[in-house]
Amino acid sequence: MVDPASVLGYKMLKFDNAAADTTAPTISSVSPADAATAVAKAATTVVAWTFSEAIRTEDVTAARFFVHADDGTIKAGTLSLGTSDTVVTFTPGAAWAATTKFHAVVVAGVRDVAGNALTNAQMQAANASAIAACDAQDGVTDQLIGDARECKFDASANICGQPGAPASPACLTPEQARAVNMIWDGPRNDKGKRIWFPFGRGANASVISTPPFGGPCGSLGIFCWSHRDTSFDWMPLPLSEFDDETQLATRVVAPYSDITNVRLDDARKHRVKILMWHGETDQLIPWRQSVHYYREAAQRFDGFDKLKPWFRFYLAPGVNHCGGGAGPQPQALFDTLVNWVENGAAPDSIQAQNTTAGVVTRTRPLCPYPQTAVYQGGDPNLGSSFRCGGNIETKENACEDLVTKFQKETKNALDTKGMDNPGACKAHHGHGHSHHDDDDDDD
Repeated sequence: MVDPASVLGYKMLKFDNAAADTTAPTISSVSPADAATAVAKAATTVVAWTFSEAIRTEDVTAARFFVHADDGTIKAGTLSLGTSDTVVTFTPGAAWAATTKFHAVVVAGVRDVAGNALTNAQMQAANASAIAACDAQDGVTDQLIGDARECKFDASANICGQPGAPASPACLTPEQARAVNMIWDGPRNDKGKRIWFPFGRGANASVISTPPFGGPCGSLGIFCWSHRDTSFDWMPLPLSEFDDETQLATRVVAPYSDITNVRLDDARKHRVKILMWHGETDQLIPWRQSVHYYREAAQRFDGFDKLKPWFRFYLAPGVNHCGGGAGPQPQALFDTLVNWVENGAAPDSIQAQNTTAGVVTRTRPLCPYPQTAVYQGGDPNLGSSFRCGGNIETKENACEDLVTKFQKETKNALDTKGMDNPGACKAHHGHGHSHHDDDDDDD
């Protein structure tokens, strides 16, 4: 099963976060210095090249960085790229030969990351600021965002020098703040329409382009699959081509994974029970795609009330991919499902909890969508202070979750099937673009 965020290639959008950088990286220094003598012969003596800016991981190869003696003999060793992505280190496999001149070579063509200047530390600081700003919106201050769609925190608040912004190096430049806001908004096509779901505020998705969720082939190799070419590199492409690459991927690759299919009629016929949950700070799969799936299933089976007798979905605020994170962790999921199947005990809520050193420090009910945990007062660390209720399937949220039609990601039409009044959502998708919501479905 392939994550639609990977099928759509979305996870790559976040690396194109600045204007095109046409300045090539340069070597700032080399250690040992040029023409150095009396260099220690031990194998612990390394050669280090320091660059003027971060460089691409895939360019750190033995064909591009190597050391050889005067007679041309290549010195065996290993290469590594430092955590700042600016220092390449060569560690010899054996001690250096005495009275021998060595040459440290860098073949031209080392590329900078050209738009990948945003660091994970900066992204995490921006998410922390968003959580602090939006924490109380759900009625309780608990270091969690109840529904990230309701949080409109602007990353420009984290620009260096702004009141309340974090200190350097965690603060942002204006270009980086714009990139963070783009990540939180999600990928859009050339017509301004969202083509898939974002990692919401609070989800610390990596912004470093490394496999398996990055690199020249894209997330899980999706673009190499779609081009049928393992040497394809999407990263130099301009942002304007992202929707085209996405559409190619959904047409070529997605038919083989097809996890957006809600034709569950046989499952219902055979009295299957489905229990699905998703952490709202999932850093690998955007949680809103699961909301989208459950909403489409409800549309197929005549509404949430008709769906929940056999298919229930739960959101877990503050929980990462399959667990972890600051939020209370879902408990006894398999036992809950067995009890539902064998004893007919439909789960009106799922117990979630945090523990520290084996001691339970917080409990919270996870509620079947579209309900949410409503704070009633009292100790916010006790599940008894909450009840399942309300309805977060509001018109605003449904409009916010509209995306382009599947396999037509370059087009102007949003997938509004099942909506009573799709025209009411137009204001949510303009974003300053001048266009019409016509069908525009030509291939």
